[in-house]
Amino acid sequence: MMNPRPICFLLLSVFVPFLGAGLVHAPSMGATQEQDTFKSQFELARKVGDKTRMQQLVKRDMDGAVAFILEVAEGIANSPSELVFERMEALRETWKAEVRTDFCEKMETFFSRIPVPLKRDRRRLRLSYDKLAGDWQTNSKGDRDRKEFNRIAAEFTSLADAFKTIGDVYYESNSWQYVALSHDDSYEKKNPNYKEAAKAYARCVETREEIGLKDVIFKGFVVRLKALEKLGYGKPPEAGSAEAEAAAEFAQPVVISSSFELLEDIEAIQRPNYRLDAHFAMWPTLALKGVDSTATFVRMEGGPTAIRTKASEVMLDTNGDGEGDVRVPLRGKTQAIQLELGDGEAKRGWGFLAIVGHEKLQYQGLEMNAALQDKYAGIYLAPAGSARYDLAGTTLRIIDENLNGVYGDVPLNWGSIGLSADHFEPEVDSIVIGDATKAVPYSEYIQIGKDWYQLESLNGGAQLQATRVKFPTGELKLDWGKGPKPDFLVVKGRDRFVNCYFDLTSANKVEVPVGRYTISYGRLSKGKRLQSMKALIIGDESTTAFDVPAGETVEVAAGGPFDLDFKLDSGDDKFTVPGASVVLVGQAGERYERLWNCVLDPAVSWRKTGAKRGTKGEGMGVHMDREAMAKFGYGAVWFPKDLEVSLRKGTEDFEVQLVVKKNKLFGKITSSWRD
Repeated sequence: MMNPRPICFLLLSVFVPFLGAGLVHAPSMGATQEQDTFKSQFELARKVGDKTRMQQLVKRDMDGAVAFILEVAEGIANSPSELVFERMEALRETWKAEVRTDFCEKMETFFSRIPVPLKRDRRRLRLSYDKLAGDWQTNSKGDRDRKEFNRIAAEFTSLADAFKTIGDVYYESNSWQYVALSHDDSYEKKNPNYKEAAKAYARCVETREEIGLKDVIFKGFVVRLKALEKLGYGKPPEAGSAEAEAAAEFAQPVVISSSFELLEDIEAIQRPNYRLDAHFAMWPTLALKGVDSTATFVRMEGGPTAIRTKASEVMLDTNGDGEGDVRVPLRGKTQAIQLELGDGEAKRGWGFLAIVGHEKLQYQGLEMNAALQDKYAGIYLAPAGSARYDLAGTTLRIIDENLNGVYGDVPLNWGSIGLSADHFEPEVDSIVIGDATKAVPYSEYIQIGKDWYQLESLNGGAQLQATRVKFPTGELKLDWGKGPKPDFLVVKGRDRFVNCYFDLTSANKVEVPVGRYTISYGRLSKGKRLQSMKALIIGDESTTAFDVPAGETVEVAAGGPFDLDFKLDSGDDKFTVPGASVVLVGQAGERYERLWNCVLDPAVSWRKTGAKRGTKGEGMGVHMDREAMAKFGYGAVWFPKDLEVSLRKGTEDFEVQLVVKKNKLFGKITSSWRD
């Protein structure tokens, strides 16, 4: 019989702070020397009637005792003899004296009552269990691939249900162990699923309690489950309970109709939006061709159609009849445009700012011709539509920052120009609470005064449903390192709070629901108007996550010291650093992308791996002419140029460092050595 020990060694990474490393050991896929040692020592003590010694053995090695109990219980069912009955009696008496549960009786009862057909099913399940346990060990000792852990967790969940069907609670419980630890962050820390982990921990604890197996796994999992529940990942109150009824009575939704307000000054309210400044060259564009050409708002479904009716006139068809209803003046200064969207209950006001360029528009320090032409007219757009609501005496104003015509929708991520490959920019609507002069990101769950509400946009924002809610909260505090301070830095929640966004610069300490958060987006800038520089801050899968327990304050360390992330393409006696891969990275792993008016210009050095000194840096350079934009595209001028570097002939192992001597926004930046 395979060693049925639980995977206790995982407690080393998960539960050591609570239980101590001395309780941890590695599992084996077969009978172990320790198991044989327990069996032989217990038999010696049993034969001489040394009850004290037998209790000491069970106390010292409960896993060995469990394995021996299962072996003897199965032996009674399959090959009964006087010896196995004597062994079970000794084990039962010793276990009762030391652990004080009826685990032995439950195991003996299970094996004695299982029908022959179910025994065959159990053998097949055990083979699947052993194979899957081997897969788990291979992954945990190897790549620690999240997808593989998720697959294993799903299959162990099915196995747990199958073992439950045949009444094998012990192996059902062991299966839940693998599910819990596969979903938790013991080995793969980037994408744990704490909600599913908490469910599996609870099932493992419940099943072990059911059979009276309060071993080191049981004790450790109870501690871990309580920790996850403190972070908000526990099970909701049971239906019909007093807690559930109180929550339902408290959570009565109200629906509020909106009124419209146009924001004619782009800087009247501070908003968490990277684009909102005088640099309209990077605003979203409504692109038309010659007279009679049409265009639609890219991110809006069922919105108005723009028609270029004259060389210097554009009209908006708002009702779909092909005729222009609202005029958009084509001028070199911003014009506020107001119109209506939707019909019936979804009818609502909407608006935007519009401006056209000129012949010498500055774009990353280069001149570009953005003036109206016979065959092209580009209108730069900025969000200006806001919906106002009155919630319990507090005015809420939601601003449609992403220009999709919906107030308070679930944000999407966009591949904006100036972003490195496979990275995206979240565009979140903003909300002004009361008489605040600074907006915060719109969030599904939001604090208004001392109360928390769940918000849901209805009919595109023509109405807003608000439900008062209660849950435990903690606090996040920004611990900013070196470098310029951010204008805003927004974190995003997970699981239940996946649509929650909180700006850490909005207060010294920001109250948030308990759970896990990571940096989503932000901006830092320097200078005024057209002389200003800025960078977009974004998080990705490698960015540090922060767990917020109830009633505690957690510091979010971000900013400098900075590093440089970059890729290397190696060839024969040479390597290339692609310019579009060079990105600034902060201490939380947050990335600083879309650098405007402060493009990075590093020098590249290399050395043999382990050497003390590198070569003299070779500058990558930046694109400084309009021909580069025409040849490589507008995206190229946001990054340094590609650089190919020759190596000494025969060089195999080498590492590379990038150094920016002086960036206008970040100062000097020195990367770590990379191979």
